[in-house]
Amino acid sequence: MVEGLVHGTPPNGRLNGGWGSLAKGLLYCCGFQPDRVLNGHFAKATRFSKTSGKSFLTKKCQGDILYICDPCEHSIVGTCNSGGDDDMGIFRGVYKGFAKSKTRDLLIERRIKFEHQARCPYCGSRVWSMTLAKLIPRKSALKKLGSVDGKLEYLVCVNGHLQGTCWLTRLSSDEKDDGMAEFEEDEQAGTTSTRTSSTGEEICEAPISL
Repeated sequence: MVEGLVHGTPPNGRLNGGWGSLAKGLLYCCGFQPDRVLNGHFAKATRFSKTSGKSFLTKKCQGDILYICDPCEHSIVGTCNSGGDDDMGIFRGVYKGFAKSKTRDLLIERRIKFEHQARCPYCGSRVWSMTLAKLIPRKSALKKLGSVDGKLEYLVCVNGHLQGTCWLTRLSSDEKDDGMAEFEEDEQAGTTSTRTSSTGEEICEAPISL
């Protein structure tokens, strides 16, 4: 993924937002939510997918390249109807060549104003609301995230960093056990790689030891 983002950068080798912001975006969950503050943390594992990114692009923007990570789960106390906890999914991503993307063109063409009370947690730049711009393909994005609630929001900054939230579907205990077993196998393997799946999906995976 990093190689793909670097390809075509200016001769000085500087990415939009700088290398520091890219590194932070790869390794750090910012805990972003528009109406409350959640604790940020380093991710135990990072998995970005260009194919998954297609699910977050409208038809007009399918020519753009967007890498999206799997959502990080944050338990929110007392939010479900029964008075129990709900899981908030926090996800992040990055566009390749955002300055020349169709997404940016549409944001400017539709004269979308910057958000007043939000900044990019990775580079500190001004951000646009993709909801306000009507650039969220809700059906495909919610399906990819594993969310059925419909409450989905994400912001994009002028450097192409994306951060967003959704309510996640609760898994049964059996599904959780299966997921943890699969994750533990990956941890034991200790691999860090960018690979292509059997379906041609480009994936960046990086288990992290803190």
